[in-house]
Amino acid sequence: MVAKATDDSKRPIESSTPSLEATRDSVVVVNSDSAQALEKQRKKRHAPKVRTGCKTCKKRRVKCDERKPLCYQCSRRGIACLGYEPVQTWIFELPGPTLEVEESQSSAQEASDSATSDDAKKSNLSAPTSLAPLVPFRSAAEARSFQYFECKTGPFLATAVAYPKPLLNTMLGSAWQCAASRDLLIAVAITDEFRSNNVEFLPGEGGIVSTANSTRYYATAMGLMAREQYPIPDLLIASILAWIYDLGHRRTEAARIHLNSALAIADTNTARPNSDECRPEDDDLIKTVIKPALDGNQNFHDSTSALASGWTDDTASGPTLKVPEKFSSMTKAVQSCRRCFDLLHAGLIPPKNAAEFGRGWLQSVRKYGAQGAVSPMQRWALYILYAALSTFIETLYLDLTGIAAQIRWNYIIGQMEKIFDAEHFPGFTEVLNLLIQVMAWSCEHEQPISRARRLIRRTEREHSRDEDSGSS
Repeated sequence: MVAKATDDSKRPIESSTPSLEATRDSVVVVNSDSAQALEKQRKKRHAPKVRTGCKTCKKRRVKCDERKPLCYQCSRRGIACLGYEPVQTWIFELPGPTLEVEESQSSAQEASDSATSDDAKKSNLSAPTSLAPLVPFRSAAEARSFQYFECKTGPFLATAVAYPKPLLNTMLGSAWQCAASRDLLIAVAITDEFRSNNVEFLPGEGGIVSTANSTRYYATAMGLMAREQYPIPDLLIASILAWIYDLGHRRTEAARIHLNSALAIADTNTARPNSDECRPEDDDLIKTVIKPALDGNQNFHDSTSALASGWTDDTASGPTLKVPEKFSSMTKAVQSCRRCFDLLHAGLIPPKNAAEFGRGWLQSVRKYGAQGAVSPMQRWALYILYAALSTFIETLYLDLTGIAAQIRWNYIIGQMEKIFDAEHFPGFTEVLNLLIQVMAWSCEHEQPISRARRLIRRTEREHSRDEDSGSS
């Protein structure tokens, strides 16, 4: 009996619990699955490289909060902040693949037909998800002009509308895909750069660039618009750029033709929202961005037509006002224009001399803006003062009265309200006070003057609020 018991004790005991080897295998399987899931979660999301930090933080390889004029990182550590590089935007840089894109591609690949061969699967995996757009610039000089428009000319032109950034992005996008818009944009950029610097030639990477290049680009774009059939948004943007170019060269009749044609196309498309000629997204773009820009262009064109077209009346003569070549401050620019208003009101200078002064004064404003000492809104406020001078001349000598005069002055004050809502800067009150004085001389209606006075009270309240916050 004892021997039998001993034999039974040597027999392996059967149990319902799994063996150690089986447990180890299951743990390995579980761990492999969790590792794959964890690896998928740990995939690094794509983040675009930041190029706008200060020079000191870039050199130290630390995150910069980009506070200006001195960033917080440098101020907190008591080290010298070397400032910021000029802004360079790379709007057409293709973004890298994100985690969501990779996951959607992998799930789509897993859901593909199981009968597909391995070679076909490999070719699908290696195929690019998107193609880079073709570069529309044919030379380094064209790319440079595009960059100048993007950084200087475009932001200023877009300040005239209610939504500046969408209009600027629409112009740049149209130039990227429409040859006529591209050539007109380059022509406008060349004209603005050369007139702002008061030169006829500039050295470029592709050789010497002259003002004659803008005429060549303009003529090429006109030929493309006559031959090609572009989408309606691109055609409207090209018309706006052509209007800007012609108005800058004092060809008011040609500019008016471009503007009226674009307004007719936009109005027709707005009246037929379900037309097959325009996609729904393009229709929204026209209604919200392009049509308001065209309306603003029409108002500015009407307000500056007397000065832009020149003055042919040679019957009267008088003293000629000297225009400074450049202004040292916005106050100096306003004071120079105030003297012209005073002499016009007193009848001491003829309208021809006032018009010549206005065009020379605007050229000095362009140079002042090219120095980078003023923001686009400050420069636009001086352009509104230029429009007020033209309206004042028309009121005194061209019988601009009644509702037409009220519409002009309401447009001018409305632009000043938009400027105040966007930015507060020194010199704004001086421009507004001068406008109120000029309207008191020439405007028969009280509404524009009342709007200007209300705006003055708003500026005073904002100024007192800023002083209180600064003292506290």
